[in-house]
Amino acid sequence: MEVLENNPQARIAYEKDSEVVILEWLDYNNEEQFRRHSTMSRDVAAQKHAKKLLVDTEHLKMISKEAQLFTSSIVIPQLREAGVRVIAVVNSIHYFAQVGGRAIQSQVDKNLTTIEFFNNREEAFAWLKSIDMK
Repeated sequence: MEVLENNPQARIAYEKDSEVVILEWLDYNNEEQFRRHSTMSRDVAAQKHAKKLLVDTEHLKMISKEAQLFTSSIVIPQLREAGVRVIAVVNSIHYFAQVGGRAIQSQVDKNLTTIEFFNNREEAFAWLKSIDMK
């Protein structure tokens, strides 16, 4: 696994064998940090021609309304343009982050991008690996 960003708020990596970009939220992100990490994961997907994204929100405490809107109206359409078609999300242990994640999912066109939620990273990764995008 190639780690491209690693700081106290987030880790961004690329798993070459399964062609998956991984965005792991490690702690609270202010709006600027959230946008930077989201945009960076989009850029990695474009550079690597990845069609799959794993978003691990296990430790994310909340997703603000602004971050939800930014994700659903800007980041996900840009991920689609970059080639990402499926997104696996590891559920947060924090209720308000779970609600935010579901709100984002409800605003995304399911015919263009599939978003599935999982209880742990292993399940999410196994699901992504099982999808043939060739």
